[in-house]
This record gives sequence, structure tokens and C-alpha cells, in this order.
Amino acid sequence: MICVAVCSRIRATIHQACFPVYMRDLINVVVKSRCGCYIARVCLNLLACADDVVLLSPSRRGLQNLLNIIEKAAAAVEMSFNTNKTVCMVANPYKRSRWVSQRFSQFTLANCKFSCVSQFKYLCHIIEHTCDDSDINKELKSLLARVNVFIRRFSYCSI
Repeated sequence: MICVAVCSRIRATIHQACFPVYMRDLINVVVKSRCGCYIARVCLNLLACADDVVLLSPSRRGLQNLLNIIEKAAAAVEMSFNTNKTVCMVANPYKRSRWVSQRFSQFTLANCKFSCVSQFKYLCHIIEHTCDDSDINKELKSLLARVNVFIRRFSYCSI
């Protein structure tokens, strides 16, 4: 089981030029916590792009711990999270015998509870709790179709 929390639209009262510096410090605090998913003995607990953050953990308790860590680190630099756009998703293992639970208590961030969803959109891709790659396959087919059109249009051109 992997728990995912998407903290979207981090707001800050700091100057826009300083935002990456504070964001880097926030990321370092979470990464150094060593709490999260391990892949090939490397801790992978946070994905970040601009003002969107994705937290990964193999357990409910671990994800809540990561949320508490990021909340304290953000409060230290006067950042806040848009809890209206923050969601949680639980991806169950393929083998049903390894499922722990179907229902979890709600996660909290900044004293606000947020809902669990079966899918969410992140960086223009739909991520589903079933780990389905249909969205990625659709984008790949679209890209291949555009490349074929490009090749056909310019196939008679000389170099």
C-alpha cells in the first residue's frame, strides 16, 4: 500500500525571487526525515514541481508524519498550503491478500482534514489508485501520431 498526499498551491508571503530558496529548504527537511518509500535503498518521499508537492509513504502513519514535518517546516518560513486542493490517494497492492484496509481516517494538514480520492491530476496526467497507465499510453499514442504526421509532411524535403 502506498499513501499519496498532493499538497497543491503552496502560498508564501515572501518575495517571488526567494520562493525557490525557501522551497529548497522545505524539501531538504522532508527528505532528511528518512520517512517514506524506499526504492533500491533510496528514500523517495517527496516529488515537487514549482508550487506542487507530492508526498509518498508506504503507511498511513508515515504519511501523517510527513504531513506534520512539512507543516512545521512551512510554518517556520511563513508558507501555507491550500488545503482545499490538497487530496490523498491510497494505492493498494495488486494482490488482494496484501490489502491492509479499504478505509482510513482522514489526514490532516494545518488542522484541516482532506478527502481521499481514487484519482487526481498532477502535471497534466491523471494518476489512479489502480496504477493504471491508460492516460500515459493515450499521451504516447498521441505523440506518435504527431511524429508520423511530421515525418509524412517533410519526407520529400532535401537536406
